[in-house]
Amino acid sequence: MAALASLAWSPSARADTSAVAEPSYSNSKLDTRDASGVTHGTQSTLDQRYRLNLDESIFPLVKLGLGGIYDWALTSGTTEGLRTDQDSRRWTAFAHLRAGDPILSGALDYDRSQQSAASTTAGVRSAQSPLVREVYAAALGWRPADLPTVDLRLSRAHLFDEARLASDQRTDELFLSSTYRPSRALDLGYSLRFSDVTDQLHLLEQKELVNAARFTWSDKVLSDRGTAYVSYSIANRRSDASVTGTGGVVPTLQVATAGLSLVEAFPATPDRDTLTPNPALVDGETTLSAGLDLGFAPTLAGDLAFRDLGASFGVTLTSVNAVYVYVDRQLPPEVARGVAWAAYTSNDNVLWTPLPLVGPVAFGLFANRFEIPVARTDARFVKVVAKPLTTAVTTDRQWANILVTEAQFLLVLPGDQVQRHVTTTGGQLSATGKYVILRNPVLTFDSSLFVTHQDDPARLTWSVLNGLSFSRRLTAVYGLSARVDRSDTQVAGGHESENRASAALSADFLPTLGGGLTYSGRLGQTRLGTAFSNGVSAFARADLYTGVSVSSNASLNVGQNELRQTTNSTSLAASATLNPHPTTAFTGAYALSRSSITGGLAPAHSDTSSRVDGTVSFTPAPALYLAAGASHYVTGGAGTTLANVGLNLSPFPRGDLQARFSYSDSLDTSSSLRQRIWGPSLRWNIRRGWFADASYTVNLTRTPALETTTKTFFVSLVLALR
Repeated sequence: MAALASLAWSPSARADTSAVAEPSYSNSKLDTRDASGVTHGTQSTLDQRYRLNLDESIFPLVKLGLGGIYDWALTSGTTEGLRTDQDSRRWTAFAHLRAGDPILSGALDYDRSQQSAASTTAGVRSAQSPLVREVYAAALGWRPADLPTVDLRLSRAHLFDEARLASDQRTDELFLSSTYRPSRALDLGYSLRFSDVTDQLHLLEQKELVNAARFTWSDKVLSDRGTAYVSYSIANRRSDASVTGTGGVVPTLQVATAGLSLVEAFPATPDRDTLTPNPALVDGETTLSAGLDLGFAPTLAGDLAFRDLGASFGVTLTSVNAVYVYVDRQLPPEVARGVAWAAYTSNDNVLWTPLPLVGPVAFGLFANRFEIPVARTDARFVKVVAKPLTTAVTTDRQWANILVTEAQFLLVLPGDQVQRHVTTTGGQLSATGKYVILRNPVLTFDSSLFVTHQDDPARLTWSVLNGLSFSRRLTAVYGLSARVDRSDTQVAGGHESENRASAALSADFLPTLGGGLTYSGRLGQTRLGTAFSNGVSAFARADLYTGVSVSSNASLNVGQNELRQTTNSTSLAASATLNPHPTTAFTGAYALSRSSITGGLAPAHSDTSSRVDGTVSFTPAPALYLAAGASHYVTGGAGTTLANVGLNLSPFPRGDLQARFSYSDSLDTSSSLRQRIWGPSLRWNIRRGWFADASYTVNLTRTPALETTTKTFFVSLVLALR
């Protein structure tokens, strides 16, 4: 690292070199008042982070990358005179060698991470053996034009503590893949993966060999009036386990057919909502964002909605007892504990059943992930939900945004419960087709088929959907669209079918005035019985004047579920936006939702929820911004009110010095919980790549039985040298 630092300052260095220093200091004072009196506590943390990177072309087709990160946190705190000191250190170093061109390329990689921690309480010191992770890898790629590509990767990962008392696990892996496109419409692929995982402490070894092949064909047909798509993949998996010790576990990744996610919006709740596709959540890439934020920035903006992260396993019931949620950064324990998780299962992605957690949620020491143990379940849909952090957990700006990158669903079994020899072969066939029967009006037929098969145990499931869609512009003002379809599914529980019909009439009287009316109906048959529903909804929008906009929608749904219970639901929503001046904006919204279930053998249930929102913002000058907002929620008779006020001030030209003041106040009337957070902050952009942040935050939390006040001073400096 010292050599890299010297290169960063060397004027003759030809390499692309960077060095970043990020020291920070925080000091907090905590006062807790309850029936027994007042408790005082303090905590201070000095955190140092240093990053160095070197990228250099040592030959025309050879590049070398070296780098490292060093984190050192010293924390001391007292509670009623009892002092605790903590020393936590973590460093990562890497060396990456790349050679070749776009046709033929190779790589050699070495990565090492080490983490250690020690604490002293009342003069008694305890320390854990440093935990180390080493990875060696080599890769070779061949990508000739118009011929099959070949990619080969070999790696060895070793996770151990220096005393070999807590962990000593080695993973060897070989991965070979090839793709070939003999024509524009046809895509072929093959992959082979071999892994050998050895737990040397628990005398457990698992070897796995997976051969997989796929083909995909898609093209236009029937004089370009139709499109067709067919994809088939098949995989053979052989696993051999050797267990001569006790205490080890074997995790098996359950491959999802689709990633699903949702930021819940009124009136959705974790037990009744429909998640939407999110391929980035299960694409195997743990470094790129999947579009969900668990930091405290959404909370400060008034976003308290649950984040739902789920997966669909098609029509196959899949065993899951653990979920890993990856994020874009390593989290300290106190921040990771601030994210509360819950789990749910479903068979239709509409109604969700709570799934108990069977242990504490852990955050990985080297992998940036939450490890969530859940009760074992066999389901078609599984999800975990959490709300973003609150500023009661932390106000450190580096945790304002914590982005989810991946979700993995696993079956983790003790070594003595794992089958010694397992060989399975399974495949998936998916096909879709669409044909334009008429072009004006537009009348199309579409069909889709999804089949999965597996041996040992033998299992075959399928699902087919056929639909007819119609759309026509009746006049310059009115448009009509309609659709009918039927789906049939064969699963382990038997045959299921669903018939759906919908129609929509839209009207655009003026560019600033429009509306619409929609009908939807459903008739479903499952092994539990027959269910049906009929619903109508209407919406309207209008831009009454320049800067004045209103919109509203309403819906009514009546039906019967499989238990012969009558279901009713209604919803109403309206919103308005007012911009009387370019510097001022007002928004307001109201929403009401009611639902009930009556009759049948199950107990009746009803629920009413409402929400009122209002915001105002004022920007008299580019350097000054003021905003205020309030929301009131009522669910199940319990109300919650959230109010916030914000002030941002940048009094100097070009924004080199930015001063801010923020204030937020929330009240939960159902539990008499009040939380008030306020404080100033300052950022100084010293020069390009150099900036300093300072803030002072007061956090007051009050309940009838407990009151806590936290005052925190935080300062950080970032120095980036190139």
